[in-house]
Amino acid sequence: MGNTKTTCGSSILPGIVALLLSLQVSAQQNATLDYPQVAFDSDTCCWRQLAANARYGDAANLIVAYINTHKQGNLHALRWHAGQQYAKAGNNAMAIKYFGKTYNVFYRWFGGADGAAWYFYAKGSVAFLKRNRSQLQHILYRWDRKLPKDRNYTQLTMLNQQWDKRYRDALK
Repeated sequence: MGNTKTTCGSSILPGIVALLLSLQVSAQQNATLDYPQVAFDSDTCCWRQLAANARYGDAANLIVAYINTHKQGNLHALRWHAGQQYAKAGNNAMAIKYFGKTYNVFYRWFGGADGAAWYFYAKGSVAFLKRNRSQLQHILYRWDRKLPKDRNYTQLTMLNQQWDKRYRDALK
């Protein structure tokens, strides 16, 4: 009976420690949700620190929590970054969901060259995640013919050239 108590007590202790650590992480996360977007989105804070430590899923979840807390600001950029972090974490369904909130055909029709380039970049990134190579190649073909090549074009080209790799590895 003495061994049972020791075994039971020793199995509870790690659970209590884990609970206390998660409460501490939650308190820190809640504090970052109060930051203005400029601070939250800076290179030295918050989700970018998590991403720098390859904690992509945590970074994405923190961004989504921030979006859900703040209904104003540049949510477009944060949605894109959430999608990127989910894609790097290998959660393509969530990545597609958040990428999809950053573009629509109106960007292409009424956004000039910048809007069209963004539309193609976002749509091409989704095509990569959906494993639709013909769509990605068609987007690159149209971009080649109609728009100036920029950093986003280069990234889509990398995705196409690194087709057999995961998102996070294809963009290295």
